[in-house]
Amino acid sequence: MLTDMQLESYFESINLPDRGRKFVTRTRCDEPSRSVTEGCYQNTSSLIYSEKMGHTAQAESGTGEYAAVFEYEYSEDTLEHWDQLPPVKVKGLNKNGRSSAWTIRSDFLVLYTHGVEVHEIKADSVIEKNLAQGHPAWGRDESGEIHYYPAEEYYADLGIRFRIRPVSSFNKTLLSNYKLLLSSRNAEPLSSHLIKKTRHLLDNTYSIKMSDLMKELAIQDATPLIQMVDRKIAFCELEKEFLSDYQNIYLAISQPLSRHARSLREQNNGMRKMMDVSISSLPSRKEAQVALNRLRLLEDGKNDSTARGWKKKIKDGALIGLTPFESLLPQYKNSGNRNPRTTKEEQQLFQRAVSLYYANPLRPSVKSAYVRYKRLVQEELGDDSAITEKSFRDRIKKLDQMKLAYARGGKRMMYANSNTSAVKHRTLKSRVAFQRAHIDHHVVKCFIVWGSDGRVDFIGRPCLSLLIDEASDMPLGYHFSFASPSRMADACVLRDCVRRYGKLPEEIVADHGSDFKSVYFRSLLASEKVNLTFRPKSMSKAGSEVERFFNEFQTQWLCQREGNMVNKHAARAVDGKYASRRMAVFQPEDLLREFEQYIAHRNNKLKGPKTKTATAAFNESVATYGCVGRSVDYDERFIVASAVEAKNYTIERNDIKIDEVRYSHPSLRNTRLTNSKVEVRIEPENPYVVYAYVNNKWVSCAATGAVEFMEKTTINQQVETLKIRGAGTLRALAKVRAQDELADLLDQADKQLEQAKQAGWIDLNDVESDDTDVSINIFEQLANAEVQRLSTSTWSQP
Repeated sequence: MLTDMQLESYFESINLPDRGRKFVTRTRCDEPSRSVTEGCYQNTSSLIYSEKMGHTAQAESGTGEYAAVFEYEYSEDTLEHWDQLPPVKVKGLNKNGRSSAWTIRSDFLVLYTHGVEVHEIKADSVIEKNLAQGHPAWGRDESGEIHYYPAEEYYADLGIRFRIRPVSSFNKTLLSNYKLLLSSRNAEPLSSHLIKKTRHLLDNTYSIKMSDLMKELAIQDATPLIQMVDRKIAFCELEKEFLSDYQNIYLAISQPLSRHARSLREQNNGMRKMMDVSISSLPSRKEAQVALNRLRLLEDGKNDSTARGWKKKIKDGALIGLTPFESLLPQYKNSGNRNPRTTKEEQQLFQRAVSLYYANPLRPSVKSAYVRYKRLVQEELGDDSAITEKSFRDRIKKLDQMKLAYARGGKRMMYANSNTSAVKHRTLKSRVAFQRAHIDHHVVKCFIVWGSDGRVDFIGRPCLSLLIDEASDMPLGYHFSFASPSRMADACVLRDCVRRYGKLPEEIVADHGSDFKSVYFRSLLASEKVNLTFRPKSMSKAGSEVERFFNEFQTQWLCQREGNMVNKHAARAVDGKYASRRMAVFQPEDLLREFEQYIAHRNNKLKGPKTKTATAAFNESVATYGCVGRSVDYDERFIVASAVEAKNYTIERNDIKIDEVRYSHPSLRNTRLTNSKVEVRIEPENPYVVYAYVNNKWVSCAATGAVEFMEKTTINQQVETLKIRGAGTLRALAKVRAQDELADLLDQADKQLEQAKQAGWIDLNDVESDDTDVSINIFEQLANAEVQRLSTSTWSQP
């Protein structure tokens, strides 16, 4: 990021007008004009940490703006880039050809070494739609570049170039390589000896595979070779080959040599054309069998009217270059009456019945909708001309299923019924471990016994929070809690990942939960330079990586444990004594132990068409691409930074009281701090410790039980934290139950006292005692007693 003096020098070097300078300065000083994470229903939205800018940058889609940010980060010509520019009013011709004015908000302001540009990222479908409609504000020149004339004219007066960048202009392979190249810059510097040896090997070969070059150099980590590509020491085709596929990417000593070697390899690769196959001329097996049977009958001498018709088809087909086989293929697709058999009025009644009786939030069945449709036809037309139920069902299937689903169940149901997009239009899945991970929460369908009062077992359903790697499908961290999804669970999951692997993923994908959108979670990830991406709202498909794990855990393991609720459809088919609540015997320590066993089992088995287990793929990726991931030391700084922010608490009697627990520290004994408020962070993994900001530093305040807690095993610490920190709501319910029992006992005692009053009181002082005249002084008896001498003997050794 440029300093003020560097910015002024930059303005002078490109001769930017004063109006342009004011616009750039305003953009740099103001906050982004809008937040892309709000109201984003169909696209992903990301907060990407920028090393070049020193803060996060916003991106609204996973293919357009997201790719643009990484392009700006990698480009040496880019000095600065700013997202979500201030709104400006432009003038031009609207779609009706009339002069008008409107406001636009562009996506990026980019300061290049050669000048300032404003970029607007647009989907190709939007661009083509405007061009097809002949919108006077849009155009395409001979080179294929898209123009938006009102914005170009406005920014031209500022000395700034305006560009429309289609989403298709961003190369997905290049985006994947940009990520690895940027990650390699955080690794240790290259050694001169390794550079010299690599150059010698590349000079003596035309083109060499990266895996073979690693063997020649006797290295297991590909990071040094990626750094050489970044520094232009070695070259490859970054737009066509993946650096993440070290067994299939080739390196060369120069760019022309690499390009020529790539062209030779493409000549022998015929499989690249398989992605775009779309052929309608090839017949199906059934159609081919019909044509062959017809040819066989003609060869056997068939000579009736049908055979003469076949011969005519062969003769007509020969005139247009068709073989006898192609001429005799049946044309089933051309048969049938394409005109509707119902009148226009009947079709309107069908549409009306669907909108009234089927496409509504009550989600009625097709059967009930058809019954009411028949009644509607009788009332409107006065006859029984309604279509059959089968035709009614078939016509509903031909309607837009996404619109029907939206009317019946909102956005979540609409996205569940959405069509699957083509593979070539999807964002590329991460290929390297710790490059991207998914986090989510799931309420486990099983009752766990978390406490008991000796008579009644207190049960609850724990919530599982999980962080899973996208490339290898390996769980990176998890946490169980009886509380609702919260920042506490998020902190524990991230800590678990750091403890296990010493790093965090470079990007974490989450839903729009309040804990993930909290200032705490976003600032924690930004401080560790971790990118945060929010998947589309109400679209469960976007989180399939973590949702799939939850489903596997339920169907493969949890359904075999007592107290589970996996088979919810059979809940009313069993006796009450066999209900899930009554069958619960699972203890928290059992759950934690068995969950670790399930993870070990899952990570070491083959899944689907994969040839490597999750553990093997993860270990290979970590060893080969060690530069990927954000290294984090599990030290005091990270522990305090990941502790959850709480409200300011008042110091009372030299300590802090939180949820009926008192936490103390010698720094709190200062009399000047009494009755003053201090900032507090809650330790999520130790219920006996909190952190307070006292005298410009963070100190750990401990409660009674902290020493004993530290001496326990890891699993016992997790269980105790689960019962204290994570079961606050359940413990509150147990307290209410105890208070109700106390009230019942007091009511019962009051009734007994009332009955005693009605029967009459008996005063014990009025009762005469038989021992009133007896006075015994035990000390006088001891004084007059005869004392006998005791005889002693020698103790013998055993």
